[in-house]
Amino acid sequence: MNEEDLRSELRDQFTGIDEEALLKCISMCRTYNITPENLKYKWEAFSFNSSLKDTTLTFFTADSASGLQQMLQREVANMSHQKAAVSKPSVGKKLRQPAVGNMMAYSTPAQSRRQQGGVKVEPTTPSLHPRARPPAGPPANYIPPQNIDSYAYRYMHEKMHDRAAILDDQLDEMAETVRKHYQLQELGDPSVVTQDETVVVGRIINDSDTKISETSIFIESSRMMGMGARIPLEFDADVKIRSLKGRNGSGSSFVVSEFLRIPPLLPGLKSDVDSSLKAVIACGPYSFDSDLDYKPFTALIDNILIERPQLLVLIGPFVDSNHPLVKTGQVDDTPADIFRHKIASSLVRLESEIPELLVVIVPSPRDLISHHVVFPQAALERIPQLGLPKVSTDLTWVPNPSLFSVNGIRIGVTSIDVLFHIRKDEFFKHAPEVSDELDSQPADAMTMLCRQILEQQSFYPLFPVPKEVQEDVNLSITHSNLLKMDGFAPDVLIIPSKLKEFQKVGSI
Repeated sequence: MNEEDLRSELRDQFTGIDEEALLKCISMCRTYNITPENLKYKWEAFSFNSSLKDTTLTFFTADSASGLQQMLQREVANMSHQKAAVSKPSVGKKLRQPAVGNMMAYSTPAQSRRQQGGVKVEPTTPSLHPRARPPAGPPANYIPPQNIDSYAYRYMHEKMHDRAAILDDQLDEMAETVRKHYQLQELGDPSVVTQDETVVVGRIINDSDTKISETSIFIESSRMMGMGARIPLEFDADVKIRSLKGRNGSGSSFVVSEFLRIPPLLPGLKSDVDSSLKAVIACGPYSFDSDLDYKPFTALIDNILIERPQLLVLIGPFVDSNHPLVKTGQVDDTPADIFRHKIASSLVRLESEIPELLVVIVPSPRDLISHHVVFPQAALERIPQLGLPKVSTDLTWVPNPSLFSVNGIRIGVTSIDVLFHIRKDEFFKHAPEVSDELDSQPADAMTMLCRQILEQQSFYPLFPVPKEVQEDVNLSITHSNLLKMDGFAPDVLIIPSKLKEFQKVGSI
């Protein structure tokens, strides 16, 4: 990549970057051989670990670049140290064992393929004796998702007017929720010329094929509220993140003066069941790009046999349609055969050795073993070819997305990388915050992404799907009601992502 292209891409990734910071970013890209996009991901990880506020994220400065460069230097130094340690093992030092906490998350697919066996290794105290196997916990109290049969719908039969009606209904339902919550008499039409401030509800859209910017943001109303009109949005200098209020004084654009926050989801109902839970969560792909031996999955199973959790959540894809060997036709076995030999055999072994373990299997639209390749997605079929028992109380198949409860803990999960999709189409506008409506914790980039999902009360709040990732989603608009969070917030939200892995306690 020449310097001109590098400059252009860096300016796209770091909005409002100044020349000094830009030169430092160019130097980092050259020195560490990373792309501007990966540099942006490194910055997000650095800002998250440093608990920086979103305002710091928005304005990337020369000081920010210096801090990021120091982090990259430490990473390179650590990698060199680790390589030296591997090449010169000391006598009497035992292999490190992976450590699992109460909730253990594994790395993202791209990162897991670069690690030994796909399992992150944590340092432990050296010992001459193998670690004792922990006692098995009691069986988990499991409540399955509701309306599982609704996910097994026929797709490729959507009609244009049905899609339009669903999109309209989404706006009207949200508008009524906002009107009741804020006790408003009526909502306005953003396309109507008026000098009076009015509250409107609409869908934020990007009116161009390029990256979203302040000049391409439009608001689209429903047919009932504004005949489906699209109006450009402009922002006052003192916009507050509180309510969506403004006026259309000229007829050409709607000037926003205040943001209205969507009424939050209700907290989950408290349960009398013991809420302690030891769980392992992992997502696919479970094999390296170079083969289909499933070594990362084997390492995962070995670790589970040591730690003996109560819950194992396995998120697809299990046989990935995007695997290089599959895409080039270098596979002789059928997808069902691969799953039976590499995945099912290990799950049967788990069921026999840890009978109290609950295994929850979540599919992916990229799964070759799934007949349902749209989102929302039905659970995998219990066909004999997959090599798993048709009826099992310890092995459960759930749709994608799903909301279920284990030991009184409400868990929401999907295999779609919605965090990455939102990040691609995100636009930042610096504005003062209303402290009485936001929690006191610093708002980092990852927390903001998760908060958007919870505020929109949907596992996939985007429409349309970003062009670059449309084949990974295959969104069925007419069944988008299956994406809703039914009014109650999950206690734990699980979303695999290309972004750096993280776990965080947040608020709605």
